[in-house]
Amino acid sequence: MTTQTASNVTALNTGQANSQPQQQNMSGSEATLREFEAWREPVGATIIDEVIEAIRTYIFVSKEDAIKIAFWCLHANMYQSFKATPRLVVTAGTRGCGKTALLTICNALVNKSIMDSDTSPASFYTLVQDGGAFFLDEADEWVRGVSNEQKSQLISSIRSGFNRGGSSLRTDMSNGGRRVVRFSTWAAVAIAGISLDYKLGSAIIERSHVLHLKRAMQGDLSVRWDDRRHLGQIQELGRKVLRWSEDHKEAAMSYEYDGDMPMPESLINRRADCWEPFFAIAVELGGDWHEKIYEMAMSEPVEDDTSVDVMVFKAIKKILDQRQFDGRDDSAIGAAALALETADWVDENGVRPFATFNPGRDESETRIKDRDLIKILKSYDVKPPYPHRSRIDATKTFRGFNTLELYDACDRNIPPEEDVTCVTPVTPLQEGRV
Repeated sequence: MTTQTASNVTALNTGQANSQPQQQNMSGSEATLREFEAWREPVGATIIDEVIEAIRTYIFVSKEDAIKIAFWCLHANMYQSFKATPRLVVTAGTRGCGKTALLTICNALVNKSIMDSDTSPASFYTLVQDGGAFFLDEADEWVRGVSNEQKSQLISSIRSGFNRGGSSLRTDMSNGGRRVVRFSTWAAVAIAGISLDYKLGSAIIERSHVLHLKRAMQGDLSVRWDDRRHLGQIQELGRKVLRWSEDHKEAAMSYEYDGDMPMPESLINRRADCWEPFFAIAVELGGDWHEKIYEMAMSEPVEDDTSVDVMVFKAIKKILDQRQFDGRDDSAIGAAALALETADWVDENGVRPFATFNPGRDESETRIKDRDLIKILKSYDVKPPYPHRSRIDATKTFRGFNTLELYDACDRNIPPEEDVTCVTPVTPLQEGRV
C-alpha cells in the first residue's frame, strides 16, 4: 500500500543536536484497515435514505445509481453474510467526474476499510487475510496494457475474491524451504478509474455493479465536496450504517432468493450473485424497497462484451467498412496503419479505448501498436503480416494483414447481437487485388 512517511525526526544525541542535520525516517508507517465504533443507539430503515441523500449532495449521479452505491456500502459492512460480494466499479470517460470523491465517501461509510491508488498483490494479500473492504483508485493507471505481472496478479485476486472462500496460491521459499501457501482474497472491493468497463476485462465486469459517472456542470450540484468540511459528517453517518448492518446481518444471511420476496427468475449465475445481497438488504429495510430493487434488477441493461479482443474486432470491422465506403477496397492493410486507425477508433461511449492501451507518458507510447494487434489476432488464427505489393507503386511492398482474413475473424468473434453493421452496402472484395 502507498502510505505516508512516519515522523521525520530522528533521535539525536544532545551533543549532536545542533551540529548534524536531521535525517528523514524512510521506513514508512504501518498500513492497517481503518476501524470505527458503531452508533450507540439502534438505527432505523431511514438510514438508507440518509445515505442516498448524502451521495447525491456531493456526487452527480442518478437516483438509481445512488441507490446502488448506498446498498453496496451496507453490503460491504456485512459482506461475510453472503456467498458472493459484488465489486463496485466506478468509471467515466474522462477525469473530473467525482470518482475519487465517491470512493472517499464510500470508504468513510464502511468499517474495516482502506483506500489506496497503487496497491501491490503482497500488501493486498497481507491485509485481506482478516477480511475488510478495499477502495482502489486510479485503476486505469495500473491495469493499462496488462503487461505488468504483479498488477495482473492483483486483478486475478480481485476476481477470485468475489466468492466466499476465494483464494490465491503462492510459493513460499523462505527459510530455505519450498511450500505452497493459500492466501484468502475474500473481501469487498470497489475500484475507480477511467474506462474501466473495458480495461478490467469481462471477468471482473460480470462480477460487478458498474457506475458510469459524468462530469457535473455548473448548477448540477449545490455543494462542492471538500473532505476538510464534509468528511466528518460522512464518518458519523458511517457509524449509523455500521450499526444497522450489524443489527441485520444475521437476518440478511437467511434470505431465500426463491422465497416469499424472491429475486427475478431471469437473474441467473453471476448476475444473480451480484444482486442477491441487495435483495437481502431490501427485505430487511422493509417498505417498498424490495419492489424498487426488483424493478432496478429487471431494467438493468445487458452489459456489452467489453473484453479487449471483442473491442479490437469491433474497431477493425468499423475501420474496414469505412475503407470500403471510401472506395479503398484493398485486399490488404498495413499492420502499422491498422494500429494507428485502431488507436483513433471511438467507441459508442465516445471513448478512444486503444489510445491508452500501453503504459507511457504520451499517446505515442500509450496507443496500441502493430505488435499488440499481431499478438491478439494470432490467437484467432489470423496470419501475421506478410509482404504485399503496393497498389499505388507496384515496385514497392509493405507488410500487412489480409483483409478477407480480418473480416472473417470479425464475423466469427463479434457476438451476433453486437455485430457492427456497415453504413452502406459494399461491393465484394476482389481477393486477387493487391
